[in-house]
Amino acid sequence: YPHCALQIMSYSLLVLVIVLTTQICSGYLVSEPCRSMDYYGDPWIPIDVCANSYSTRYQGTYSERYVCNDDATAINVTVYWGHGCLGHTVINDVLIDLGIQTYCYNYTETFTCDELAYYNISNPECTTTTQSPIGGLNDTTMTPSSSNYGNISFVFKDCFNWTYSDVIDLNCDKTLPECQYTNFTYLDPLPDAKECTQEKSEANWHTENHVIGQCDCIHYPIQNSTFSNYYNYTIFNETYTFANYTTTVVRNETICSNYLCDEKGVWYVTYDYVNTSKSKDKWCLSSMTEVNELNSTDIHLYLEYDAGCDRDSGQFMEVDYCPEDSKAINILKYSLLVSITIIALLSH
Repeated sequence: YPHCALQIMSYSLLVLVIVLTTQICSGYLVSEPCRSMDYYGDPWIPIDVCANSYSTRYQGTYSERYVCNDDATAINVTVYWGHGCLGHTVINDVLIDLGIQTYCYNYTETFTCDELAYYNISNPECTTTTQSPIGGLNDTTMTPSSSNYGNISFVFKDCFNWTYSDVIDLNCDKTLPECQYTNFTYLDPLPDAKECTQEKSEANWHTENHVIGQCDCIHYPIQNSTFSNYYNYTIFNETYTFANYTTTVVRNETICSNYLCDEKGVWYVTYDYVNTSKSKDKWCLSSMTEVNELNSTDIHLYLEYDAGCDRDSGQFMEVDYCPEDSKAINILKYSLLVSITIIALLSH
């Protein structure tokens, strides 16, 4: 009896592990956030993922990755000598700061003698005016820069505040899963190398990452919007309406998008009129193979990064790593976890 009870407990634990694993897997497939920097809601670049590169500027191999600062208000790019992001960082620069940024710029505006007189600004080179001076211009940020043949130029300084937080979100939580991602490498041929070389020994090369498979959706609720369209014309001071009609727009749809990749490069894929009655893991497709097989008019493709030769720049871009099916990879991971659990239970 104790042996049977132990077996029952083992199988119960196994079932529990399988259920939990399925929930974790399906939760991830439903596109729970991964560690990424999101741009306008789209997962863009993965955080804490190492990318290897080579450059004669850095005297050989180096590697880099994007990391969050301690309070998750900025993302830094960290650079290491050698591959694998090992050892101490040699460069740690802020890539994006979500705090308020102040940007100032100068612009120049030139006034004629008549305009100077209008704004009550005196210029000895202006001998006659056609307008009487009216009003005045009192702007402490305006300083004269030059005068030429009666015209005078002023430099205006304009400043404004802005922040990335309106368009960028940082998913920095270490408990979030690592993103599925693709590697794509730009090979920039050395001076003595042939154009669009694919030999890494003949090029400076830089590897970047893009989040793959994360499904981002926007739901547009029902909206009753009325538009009035009319054209007025006037004859002998009488105004007549040529047309006047209203249109009611009712929109109730969900649009999703994600990034996928294949040998051609990295694709931005959008899905119109998503059937939300399906499970969420079906709202986006998980591979370009599925996209091409379905061949739906409600799916739109944009090649974000084009693999191959760019004759204008002489660069060659290759996709180093492209998970063929993000779902399959995740299911494989958790299936492996279940298998290990089963072996451990049976061994007892």
